[in-house]
Amino acid sequence: MQQHTGQHILSQAFIVTCGAETVGFHLGVESTTIDLNQATVNQADLEAAETLANQIIAENRPVTGRFVTAGDLPTIPLRRPPSVHEAIRVVEIGDFDWSACGGTHVRQTAEVGQIKIRRLDRRGAETRIEFLCGQRALADYRRKQDTVQALVNRLSTAEDDLPAAVDRLQERLREVQHQLRDAQAELVEAEAARLWANGSPAGPRRTVQAYLDNRPLETVKAIASAARPAWLRGPAGLRG
Repeated sequence: MQQHTGQHILSQAFIVTCGAETVGFHLGVESTTIDLNQATVNQADLEAAETLANQIIAENRPVTGRFVTAGDLPTIPLRRPPSVHEAIRVVEIGDFDWSACGGTHVRQTAEVGQIKIRRLDRRGAETRIEFLCGQRALADYRRKQDTVQALVNRLSTAEDDLPAAVDRLQERLREVQHQLRDAQAELVEAEAARLWANGSPAGPRRTVQAYLDNRPLETVKAIASAARPAWLRGPAGLRG
């Protein structure tokens, strides 16, 4: 009931804040999604709709349902036309949203608890919004807070400084990876030189035999290439 009522509120909030209408709805086991008929919905639109939706929840507006006839429909500002022509049930959320719906809902908007948008996905001409309501939103917040706290403890930094700390780690990682590539190149050259020096003379050439067990294939190729004299690495070497 929290998720379903929350969907009604959020769908109407998107209409009010950015004119995006809901054309699809899925109530999942872990989260709920709505598909909006606009591909240009941005972060500011999300925040505006989320803020309005939670304002409606905080105002604790009544949620009521009643059956109407087709003749009553012109007097009701339905968000979408009903999919049936008889036994039309309209769910009203206190002068904010009117929807033809046969589902279950809470009695007052405060029972939804809260609405938190989790992500958006572009889907052609539409935008899919994933969100959580009530206990699901609270559980998600707790999980993320645990993750943040674990990172704070591991990196020995303040919560607000986490992005900067991650940036420093990434920069250090790039430096170490560059140093590692240089060291690996030096090792390849040194091992190739040793193999060539220990090779058996064969006329103007040498025969080099080595067992390179437990080495990545790319490393073996690099050592073999480095062990060949420079004049053999060019096009002439390919012909011979």
